[in-house]
Order: sequence, then C-alpha cells, then structure tokens
Amino acid sequence: KLLPSLDFSDSDAAFSGVQKVFEANSKLLYGKAKLRDKPVSAYAINALNTSVDAQEIVDMVKNAQEFSNENPGTENGVRILCYGVSGTGKTEFARYLSQLLHKPILLKRASDIFGMYVGENEANIRQAFNEAEATGQILLFDEADSFFANRADAAHSWERSTTNEFLTQMEEFKGILICTTNLKQIMDPAMNRRFHICVEFKPPVEQGIKILCESYFPQLTFSDEQICRLARPESLTPGDFGSLYSRIRFMDKEARNSSVFVTDELL
Repeated sequence: KLLPSLDFSDSDAAFSGVQKVFEANSKLLYGKAKLRDKPVSAYAINALNTSVDAQEIVDMVKNAQEFSNENPGTENGVRILCYGVSGTGKTEFARYLSQLLHKPILLKRASDIFGMYVGENEANIRQAFNEAEATGQILLFDEADSFFANRADAAHSWERSTTNEFLTQMEEFKGILICTTNLKQIMDPAMNRRFHICVEFKPPVEQGIKILCESYFPQLTFSDEQICRLARPESLTPGDFGSLYSRIRFMDKEARNSSVFVTDELL
C-alpha cells in the first residue's frame, strides 16, 4: 500500500503526504545515492572564503523562491555552480542550504549517469532531473565537469550530445540545481552562462582559520601565532579540519593540544 490516507482539507498536510509518496516511489524506481544529509555539527558558514558571500547566496535563493511564490508562471528554477579546489566546502555548503530550506538532496555522480550504450547518458540525465522535480529535492551533481566538458574539444559525438542534454534539462528544471567542480576551466562556456550564481570556494583566510579552530576544537586554545602559522600557506581547507577532527579521537587525552596541529608535516 503505497498511497496513505490524505486529508485534502489541509493543503499543507496533503502536500507533505504527496511528497512522501513521491519520495517512497522514487526510492523504489531509482534507488538513492548515499549522502550525509546534514552539515557537520562544527559547520561554520562564516569561515568560508567565497567569491560571493555565502550568506548572501542563501538570501538570494530564499528571495528567488519567495518571488516565484508571489509571481506564478515566472521562472522559478535556481542554478548554482560551486567551483574551487577540493575540500573548500562546496558539498558541505549544499548540505547547509538543504537543511535551511528543508529540502533533501538528490546526489548524482558520473557513475550514476554514464552508461555503455548510445543514448543512455541522455536518458539518465533526464531521469535525474525528473526525479528531483517530482520529489522536490535539491539536485546536486558532484564533479559536474564530467557532464559538460567543452564541446569544442569533444572527440566523440556522444560527448556533445551529453552536454546538450544537460543544457536542455537544466534550463527547464523548476527546482534547485547545485553543481560542484574542481575543474571549472574545462567546462563548456555555454554551461557557465546558464548558472544564475557562480561562486568560487577558496581556502579560508586567517579569520576563517580561527573560526574553524574554535568550531572543531573548542576544548583547545590556539595562540595568535599558531593561527597565523596555520593560515600562512593558504592551503588548509575546511575539509582538512574535518579530517583532523576525525583523527583526534585516536590520541591520548594528554596529547590533545593545539601544538599537535601546528606542525611542519601539516603545514
């Protein structure tokens, strides 16, 4: 019995019930890519170093949704490109946005899309967009450069058709699309123009490093000199802090101090 009893006199309850049915059927039809659905407890949006202020992006998405609700029939899709080196917080930001908007994430990777047969890539792309729209989920394409490499450099016709299909689907999509990539430079120029928001994620600056130290290791005290040393190479990322946090539990209690993290090996 897939369809629950719904009280249509309560529109909010009815919508919630219908959405749950879609999500349940989606699991049966498509399966689900495993993804942690919430940001880490130590997540700090003000530690990010982005070309567009991260909180401003959140406000823009909320504004766009409010505008669409007040102006039916207008464009209501939101397309965001997050690019930058690995570990700078692109996927974690998607989780944060998902939590704020109360919308689960539908994750798609290259392995979910690329098949062996002609036309299979395009069919899988359409399926991903259809599933996200039917269930109201945020559609997240991880390492999205795999899907839209520059068509001018394409060696095979299927590479161009895959990019063309992605372009078509993203323009017609009425939900929230987030694409992440470490290789923005290889993307097709036409793809860049299709995104409403393009934001670069960079390693945090000194203030961001300080915030991350306090968020991940509140029990430790870091001196200004230590913070400066951690920030100097501009190579530590939020992902590095997550990795360090996962390893501190293996240390003896007496060895857990700030000097452990400010080492030549780490820097």
